[in-house]
Amino acid sequence: MLPGSHSQPVASAGGPTAVLLVEGDPAEAELLLELFADARQAGHAIAVTHVRCIDAAVALLADWRPHAVVLDLHPPDALRLDALRRLRAAAHGAPVVVLTGIEQPALAG
Repeated sequence: MLPGSHSQPVASAGGPTAVLLVEGDPAEAELLLELFADARQAGHAIAVTHVRCIDAAVALLADWRPHAVVLDLHPPDALRLDALRRLRAAAHGAPVVVLTGIEQPALAG
């Protein structure tokens, strides 16, 4: 199992909100993890598992179903929308929130 991953294959309804963060940039990952930590300190039950690439996310999702996935649209091992397609196919219907610094409005459509 990856560090921070959960032993249960499906995130439990009564437990914390399980979030998979896919972010390849260490500085951006740290910022997002700090935001999640702030939410926990404010009383929100959130458990975050961070991976750096799509391949690791897909492997983790084979045995685990988080409540949501947060995806950087520029991972090191996939091209923009291909990353989203691969992740959505593996996410078992979990909502995928896409974050990007790319300034191309066509990607949002």
